[in-house]
Amino acid sequence: MQADESKEQKPPILNDLSRVRIALPINCAWCSYDLKGLTGDVDCPECGQPVRLSIFETIDPAAKKLYRLPSPKVIGNMLPLIVSSFFISVIGFLVAALLSNTQWATALETSWIDFPMQYSDFYIFGLCFASLTFLFTLPIIKVNKDEHLEGCNQGIRVICLGSIGWLLSVLIAFVYETMGEGMRPGLAYIPSMVVDTVFPAAAVSILFVGFKMFIPRIGNRSRVFRQSQVSRQRMNDLLFAIIVVCFGRLLIASNPVDSNAYYFGTIILTMGMALVFVGLGYTVWNTLWIRKSLISPPPSIQELIRPID
Repeated sequence: MQADESKEQKPPILNDLSRVRIALPINCAWCSYDLKGLTGDVDCPECGQPVRLSIFETIDPAAKKLYRLPSPKVIGNMLPLIVSSFFISVIGFLVAALLSNTQWATALETSWIDFPMQYSDFYIFGLCFASLTFLFTLPIIKVNKDEHLEGCNQGIRVICLGSIGWLLSVLIAFVYETMGEGMRPGLAYIPSMVVDTVFPAAAVSILFVGFKMFIPRIGNRSRVFRQSQVSRQRMNDLLFAIIVVCFGRLLIASNPVDSNAYYFGTIILTMGMALVFVGLGYTVWNTLWIRKSLISPPPSIQELIRPID
C-alpha cells in the first residue's frame, strides 16, 4: 500500500522519464559515465546523480529556437582560426617592434638571452599570420554572400576590414623598420610611433569591434558561452587595453629615456599589452566553445531519448 502511494506521489516528470530510454551516447554531467541505454528516471550508476539532470544539461532548447545558421561547420572551423592566427600575428609583431627598438635590442644583446632571430624575421612571421587572418575570413564571407547570416553580416564585414588594415599596418612597419631611408620614400618622415602604434592600434580596434559584433551572436549557440559570464572576455575590455597601449607609447615617445615619465610609460605599455594577450586568450577559448556547438550541436529531446517498447 505504501509502495503504491509513493509511486503515485512521484513527480509527473519522473513518470514520463520512466517510460523512455537514452538512445544516444551521452556522458554524465558530473562523472562522465556513459548513460546510453538507461531509463530517464534512474540515477547514474557511477556517482548517483539523477540521469534526468544530465539530459537537461545535454539538450539546449535555447539554441534550437535561434534562426538556422548556414554552413555551421565552415563558420565553426574558421572563427577560431581567425582569432588564433591574429593572436599569433600580434605576438610576432610585438616581438619585432621590441627588437627593432635600439634600447631593447642592446639590452637583449648584453643579457644572458641568446636570441637567434632578427626582428625582420618576426615581422615576416607576423605578416604570414596576418595574411592567414584575412584568408580565414573569406569562407565566412562566401557563406554570408550565398546565404545571408541574420544579424551577423555587418560583423564579419568589419572583421574583414580590420584584418586587411592589420595586414597593411604590419607590412608598413616591416618596410619602415627593415629598409633604409632611401628605399622607403613617403615613409621616411613619418614618426615611428605612427608606424608601430597608431596604424596597428587603429586596425586592431576595427578588428575588435568586428569581434564584438560577430562572436556574441554566434556564441548564443553555445550553452557554455552563454553561461560563462565571468570568464567571457568582453570586447570593450580589449578596446580599453588598446587605449592603454597607445597612452604608454605616447609617454615613451615624448619623454627622455632616463625620465620617470618614460619608465611610467613603459609600465603602462606593458600592462596594456598584457591585457591584450589575456583578452585574446579568452577570445580564442570562447571560439573553441562556439566551434564545438557548431560542429557537434546538442541533440534535441526527440533524438536523445526513445520510448521503451
